[in-house]
Amino acid sequence: MHRPHGHAKGSLSEHHPGAVEDYTKPFLCTFAFWIFCALTMIWAAWGFLLAIIISVVANQVITVGAARKAARVSVKRPREPLPPH
Repeated sequence: MHRPHGHAKGSLSEHHPGAVEDYTKPFLCTFAFWIFCALTMIWAAWGFLLAIIISVVANQVITVGAARKAARVSVKRPREPLPPH
């Protein structure tokens, strides 16, 4: 019987895949490019002022969201130590 290249004989539970590549930076670069394209198209269609307004609103939404997330994380109290045995 033919086995795919790189697969050892045995059950799937014996196969441990390696780490997954981190694609965060390429995603952020691509996302920034598409945001730039969208804002340029808005600028061309409706004017620079609307593109600036959308950028400021998006920045405020991101900043407020990050601040709320940070506030939720900082509110967590540390666990009480266990009593000695």
